[in-house]
Amino acid sequence: MGAKKDAKAQRGRKDGQAEDDAAKSDGPASGKGKLDGKKAKERGMDAFEQMELQRQRESRQRIVDRFLRLILVGFLLDALKGGDADGAKDERKKKSSSKSSGSEGLSVKSLKEKANTYGGPAIMLAFIIAMLAIRAAEEGYHPADHDEHEFNYYEVMGLTKGVDQMEIRKAYKALALKYHPDKNPDCSECAEKFGKISKAYDTLSNVEARKAYDSGRRAKKSLESQSSVELGLDDFESQVLRSNEVWFVQAYDPNDGSCKSFATGWEDVAHTYGEHAHFGRLDVSKAELKSLLPFKPVLLPVVFRYARGMSVEHWMFSERMARQEESAGGGKALMNFMESNFPEFHRHSDASELKRWWSSDGPRILVVGPSSSSLAAKAKDFMPVFRMAHVWEEFFSFASADAQAMVEVLGSSFAFDRGQTWALVLRGSGGATTKEHVRNVRDMAPLIQDFISEEIPRQAPIATIRNYQQLCGDKALAQGTSKTYCLILVDASAEETAKALKELESSQKAYYQEVQELRNAGEDSEEPFRIQPVRVASSSSRFPWNPAAPGPSFAAIWAEASKARAFIVEMETRKYAAVKTPSLNEIFQSIAYEDLKLEDLQEDGPPLSRLFSDPETTLRREVSAFLSTSLGAICAYVLVALVVSVAPELELLQLAVPLVVLVVVLMLASPTLNRKIISIFWCTLNSSRMECQRNF
Repeated sequence: MGAKKDAKAQRGRKDGQAEDDAAKSDGPASGKGKLDGKKAKERGMDAFEQMELQRQRESRQRIVDRFLRLILVGFLLDALKGGDADGAKDERKKKSSSKSSGSEGLSVKSLKEKANTYGGPAIMLAFIIAMLAIRAAEEGYHPADHDEHEFNYYEVMGLTKGVDQMEIRKAYKALALKYHPDKNPDCSECAEKFGKISKAYDTLSNVEARKAYDSGRRAKKSLESQSSVELGLDDFESQVLRSNEVWFVQAYDPNDGSCKSFATGWEDVAHTYGEHAHFGRLDVSKAELKSLLPFKPVLLPVVFRYARGMSVEHWMFSERMARQEESAGGGKALMNFMESNFPEFHRHSDASELKRWWSSDGPRILVVGPSSSSLAAKAKDFMPVFRMAHVWEEFFSFASADAQAMVEVLGSSFAFDRGQTWALVLRGSGGATTKEHVRNVRDMAPLIQDFISEEIPRQAPIATIRNYQQLCGDKALAQGTSKTYCLILVDASAEETAKALKELESSQKAYYQEVQELRNAGEDSEEPFRIQPVRVASSSSRFPWNPAAPGPSFAAIWAEASKARAFIVEMETRKYAAVKTPSLNEIFQSIAYEDLKLEDLQEDGPPLSRLFSDPETTLRREVSAFLSTSLGAICAYVLVALVVSVAPELELLQLAVPLVVLVVVLMLASPTLNRKIISIFWCTLNSSRMECQRNF
């Protein structure tokens, strides 16, 4: 027995020595040697280690096979294998069928094989269908595009919904000069084109006809409103959710009896308070409009209040209110709701609190007046001041206090004289402080408006889709001036911005002085204009406290301006000019004397409403926009194929690690995605920041 063991051990040593000699003769670079080395290493493992190694190999092979099949390459490889593989496969099927001896045709194993073969392509087909659906959703739909009319009136005139009547008339005049058949006798298409333009203009120039068209051509029996605007899918977000104004939106059904009873009250309130808030309506008889509301109302009408940085409040009408108010039709109850839910600014109750607020940087507007209810103004009188505070909160800080607290903080020189009740204390960006006494609260709004008009050009805020209209298109700011030009500073640093503001102020003073001298001499001079500087970043920052990427129109408009670091845009007339001089010391004079010539943007060019950034756009929308592009769809397709290939081979905890790595890689690759993810946590800790405030 011992002799047999010795002989067996000796044969093992000889075999091992022969394998070593063969490996040495092949050399370390030989593929055969490497393969034999692996086999030798595997023979040195125990059975469990060999099973684990075999399992890993099979797992890797399954991942590769799934991935190739998901991207459709696997089917091509299968087709190229040839007839031998098919014959071998048929032989195996015959052996398997003989062993099964009449077992059921669709076994669990065969179902798994078919699922493994065709499941991946089925998933990817579903993914492609989802991508097409996302793209269709991005393009949008509105009844005005697909009704009894064959064309969209706004597109024919090169306009966007929401433009005022002046812009419609200007667009019609320009298009009439271009396409009128009498002016283009050799143009065969001009007659048809001009016919469409005329038809569009006839509808859009008529206020009532335009309202009916904008709302998808409502039935003639529907409830019309003269004091509020009809909102739809294409403008609810831009007008309401991206607005610094306070909005009251009525959800109604034109066929509902309560809505008809409330119509008079709604019109009275909208007409009375139209200068202090914006009023709109949503016809929820159209199912697609219900999705715009915070919840789907059961009883109508319902009025929702939207205000930046505040949760949405709602008020419901009832027939009992209408009966109690007799002819008011629910209007009194709605007024109470508005006044009690209108945004207000903070009132400092003691001097120490007021001192901390006043010592902070930036322009300050302090409303000084009594706190007792017997002397305080009515809520309606305060609403113009509250509105301005809410609209301009991004650039000016508002607060209120009583006269005693003001004197303790600012000194006795600010004390009230006998009989004085109300005052405004204004501090500009330069630190100069003035006090304006007023007889009542109603006189404050014009003074605040004048102060903002003087101060805002001394700032160069980041222009966004929310604030660009009030900065560069607000006619209230242009009182006493003919027009407003928007000076866009691209990628300007803090030092460059400070230099530009200093030069701009110097040029403005010199120009206004020249205009005044001409008027004093009795000579004709046109009304002075204003220039509002704003900043724009050409690319998105990865962090929410820095500027977001500009709007989709920016690249085309900036290219027309030769990618100048500063360029002028006049929003109303769609004119632009690149500022190529290194200094802005004579920018006002250059525009006034036409040394800087403004050119027209292309009529069919990108809309100015999409020139500026929209930092409030949701992560879902950003992802949808990316997936709607060809590159985004390809990237998403490959990522989904990779995840579907790997996921079945991993445990739940093991799957978490690659998913985290994937998110990190995507954040590094996409500044926008990085910005959105960080903003979720940053805004949780800084909810009062303007970047984090929403209208919902």
